[in-house]
Amino acid sequence: MTGDSPREKICPKKMGSRVEFDPGRRKFIKLAGATAAGFFLRGCRLTSLTPEVFIPLECPYCEGDLRTYLERRKKTSKKELCLQLPLEGGVTQGFWGGHRAIDIGSDEGAPVLAAADGIVSIATIDPEGSGRYVIIDHGRGFETVYGHLQEFAIEEKERVLSGEKIGEVGMTGRTTGPHLHFEVRKNGEKVNPIIYLDVSCEK
Repeated sequence: MTGDSPREKICPKKMGSRVEFDPGRRKFIKLAGATAAGFFLRGCRLTSLTPEVFIPLECPYCEGDLRTYLERRKKTSKKELCLQLPLEGGVTQGFWGGHRAIDIGSDEGAPVLAAADGIVSIATIDPEGSGRYVIIDHGRGFETVYGHLQEFAIEEKERVLSGEKIGEVGMTGRTTGPHLHFEVRKNGEKVNPIIYLDVSCEK
């Protein structure tokens, strides 16, 4: 392996660029975040293993720390729902047609926080999908979903406040690395969480 950074090697900027990697590197990619839809790393998608072609996804918030992106982002007008960061870290997979959520990478055991005030409607286990996951109802048709948790810190029907610990980052369900699968649902439809995340919402 050369001295080039992993992103320079495995996430070329040109659409459909071909890259070469050895079996060890392929394993590295898979560990960085794999799903049934393909292999991902920082917003890049490997469409197939043969040939090895990566398609970079449009994901401006997939570079570096998510908090830094949100702090630099142009402020928007008042939103229907204002969410604080549920977890400190970088986005390892962005929101797109095949993945209607964002994945935030972190260490196992890192605290996962409620993104806004609400009531825990579900805290259960889906062994073949999201593993241990929590759904919080924020009213007005909005819900947030927190997947792959290692532990729960709350119970169903419990009222939680924004910033309150609801669980810990884990690897439960279908995942190849510790991260938080974070969804926002508006009237049952999954929408991009980035629209509603705002560091000014923190209490």
